Amino acid sequence: TDKQVQKFIADGYLVLPPRSDEFEEGLGASFHANIFDAAMNLGSKAEGFGNNILPAMPQLVKIFQSRRCSGALTSLLGPGYLLHPHRFCHKSMPGRQAQTWHRDSCWGKWHPRNHCPLWVMALYFPQDTPKELGPTDILPRSQYYNKDEGAK
Repeated sequence: TDKQVQKFIADGYLVLPPRSDEFEEGLGASFHANIFDAAMNLGSKAEGFGNNILPAMPQLVKIFQSRRCSGALTSLLGPGYLLHPHRFCHKSMPGRQAQTWHRDSCWGKWHPRNHCPLWVMALYFPQDTPKELGPTDILPRSQYYNKDEGAK
């Protein structure tokens, strides 16, 4: 929606939680449970795939092809956008060392951000994520900082 695009421009992120109407597209609770099970079955091999998780779990593409996700990406990036090649399956275990605040970037930490988004990063969680696994935090409006120090 226009309101969601405005929120993305201001805050730098957009959350698209599952909706009941996505069942029509085959994206109901069982779909997400199957994705979670498939990821768990990969075990320690998951991180070994590096940025190549899609060939190991091709059903992930269905998330990006859904009307809502592809609509959001088209609204933000324009028609004909491409999927970013960074497709890593990050696994978090309870008790692991937390990361420090940082900016994810394919350009390096000191490259200024563009005010018009040229690309977005998408995070997908097929399951509820308890605090014990450490939350993925987002610092709203930090996309306009020029350096990581601005997030302090």
